[in-house]
Amino acid sequence: MKIVILADTATPEQRNAITTFVKNQNAGYWHWFADAWIIDTDSDINLSSWRDAIRDATSSGLHFLLFSFSEVENWAAFGNTKSFEWIHRHLKQ
Repeated sequence: MKIVILADTATPEQRNAITTFVKNQNAGYWHWFADAWIIDTDSDINLSSWRDAIRDATSSGLHFLLFSFSEVENWAAFGNTKSFEWIHRHLKQ
């Protein structure tokens, strides 16, 4: 399962809280854009539980969105090619 977390103008402390939460889930993740995380996990995830845990960890009214998907049909990007290596490995087209 793949999960995307998008935050709306998170503070550095809120970003760190989300990253720490994701790291503690023992899943692979991509976080090269300030307010975006892509997670790759074999676990069956309850997004409502993740939402509640992230809300509690950030604790200051941060607005964010989580969604999951199983396959990537297509993607394209522009930027530092090193930043997209993880995506090439984990989000195969």
